[in-house]
Amino acid sequence: MINVLYAFGWMLVALFPLADSDIWWQLASGRELLFQKQFLWTEPFTFTGVGLAWTNVHWLYQLLVYSIEAMAGRYGAGALVVTHALVWGGAAWAWTKPRSGSMTGWLLLLLPLVWANRFLLMARPLAFTMLLLGLQHRLYLSKMHLGKKWGLILFLQIILVNIQGLFLLGPILFVLHELSIRKHWRALVPGALGLLTVSCVHPKGVSILLYPFGLLERLQPGNLFGERISENISPGRAFFGGDPAQLWQAMALVLVTILLFWYACKHTPFRPGLVLLLPLLVLAWLAQRNIPILLLVSLPLLAPLIAKGLSWRFATRAGAAMILAVGIAQVQWWQIYPGAVAPYRFPQGSVTWIQEHVRYRPLRVFCDIRHGGFLSWHLYPQVKTYVDGRLILRDSTFFAQYLNLENHPETFSALDRAWHFDAVVLPVDYPPMFRKLARQLAQDSTWVLVQSDESSWLFMRSQVVRSPLEL
Repeated sequence: MINVLYAFGWMLVALFPLADSDIWWQLASGRELLFQKQFLWTEPFTFTGVGLAWTNVHWLYQLLVYSIEAMAGRYGAGALVVTHALVWGGAAWAWTKPRSGSMTGWLLLLLPLVWANRFLLMARPLAFTMLLLGLQHRLYLSKMHLGKKWGLILFLQIILVNIQGLFLLGPILFVLHELSIRKHWRALVPGALGLLTVSCVHPKGVSILLYPFGLLERLQPGNLFGERISENISPGRAFFGGDPAQLWQAMALVLVTILLFWYACKHTPFRPGLVLLLPLLVLAWLAQRNIPILLLVSLPLLAPLIAKGLSWRFATRAGAAMILAVGIAQVQWWQIYPGAVAPYRFPQGSVTWIQEHVRYRPLRVFCDIRHGGFLSWHLYPQVKTYVDGRLILRDSTFFAQYLNLENHPETFSALDRAWHFDAVVLPVDYPPMFRKLARQLAQDSTWVLVQSDESSWLFMRSQVVRSPLEL
């Protein structure tokens, strides 16, 4: 039961407003799934992707979060915040060793590493993925009847493959367990094949097995998607420029890496868990979005390292103080940002203006990647967007053309001639990459600035609206 306190610490850290833009297109997809009553085989939300094949690997997650949001009504966003925080806490509990209560005090002392990465504990399918993998991990260590155990493991794998594209971590986790923990070589091949086979229980069938390799390709150094998408950027780059949050994440990762090498040196030959941590360490250094995966798996192993230098009583008291400090920090956070949705991140003002002034006319809207899903959630099918956060649908040529607008806003005219935009929604500050384009549109008689607030500018084509809003 003491391990619950450690899980509670993770839950507290993850309890902050919705700030990640992907949650909105996930919600829109869940709604569309229920509306069409069938799997979404092609891209529905962007006019640049009409007819484009879409491997919607997250469909089960989308149905889940949409159902939670719909049942909660006006408190839908808050329900999503609480749900994901609980799942992160459950994942932390699942990855601790069973009956390891004596280590909990020292585990709590490592919570500042989690706090440094709090902005990565977002409302995403990753939380559910790590919970399911953690439950598989516990089953491998359990003494349950073999048939019942494997029935549960295979069932969890089927859920996993329909939640997120990291489902291959399931078979990998099993193989590493067999190699480093149980060493049952004869069970290795049939067990791995069984997990791969049930991973095909997905609307895409066997072809879904290729999906994770496309994700991995975009994390490679020098790749355009890895260089310009914040969560795909290597944490090491934070030391050469970046915001303070990214620097704290990188420093926490450096400390975890040092502790892991210390652990490896003190446990030769390799002990259980080290083989599993090596690929996770590589993934964490490739992209900062993978740091929470490493933390969940590594912290329960690293806690005993500091245990030898501290008494259990001191560690427990210090750990309780750490939980209290995290709780106070979260209370202060919610006092500054009391809503369930992070302020200034999403174009709520632009959405409201379109709903009030252009109710029925179909619109093609050029927008930022982070705004596309929000617009689809609130305005689809009236509004179709230029792009959203599902960049797995896009090739590097499309993405490079989009990024080129930051320094060459004059290229927007060619895009407009090709796609015939009715409106343009640009972020004011997050990210600040479209300020030159906003200045250009403000001076162009083709466009009228009709709405502006702390989060977005809304430009409408002059044929759509005739009376500009004086600001």
